[in-house]
Amino acid sequence: MRILADQRIRALFSRIGICIGVFISLSAVMSISLGAKAQLLGIFLTSLCTAAAILTFCSIYFREQDKILEDAAAQIKDYIAGDLDARIACDRIWLTEALENIVKNALDHTQAGDSIQIKWRQLVSMLQITVRDNGSGIHPEDLYHIFKRFYRSRFSKDTKGIGLGLPLAKSIIEMHGGTVGVDSEWGRGTVFVINFLIPTKL
Repeated sequence: MRILADQRIRALFSRIGICIGVFISLSAVMSISLGAKAQLLGIFLTSLCTAAAILTFCSIYFREQDKILEDAAAQIKDYIAGDLDARIACDRIWLTEALENIVKNALDHTQAGDSIQIKWRQLVSMLQITVRDNGSGIHPEDLYHIFKRFYRSRFSKDTKGIGLGLPLAKSIIEMHGGTVGVDSEWGRGTVFVINFLIPTKL
């Protein structure tokens, strides 16, 4: 989406530049053909038309961007959804770090065309978050070791990680009184389930 926006911005300024060039040329022609007295009028008309063209092109551009954002928001709802009234007492920065590490793991195991879904729901005494993907999955040999520090799978294609993301996520979640579990099928996808107990008032 960022690449698309950059291309549209370049196209916008290209059109504005062409328009300014045309108006300057017309102004020069008017000055030559009508004499010096028409020069001020030509400058005024050029400025007026240029401003009108800029406003028109900008209006068109921002309407297009609004449509792009609306379409993107509609698509995001299919992959990120949950109870907007759900609440949990937590350290926002650290818990965000934990969730980012789990989502990054999903990104590392998916390719173009795969999907990642993040959903949450608040039950009577528990808040549950699931991160599900339909990527390559986790090899059965690795499934019981992925939360160990510095564990590196021989089946993983990720060559940059050092094996701390998921262990850190698990530690942060447990510090918040939560649990994290994983279920995966090799070649079909993975789902992480995070549960936080919500204290009930007696």
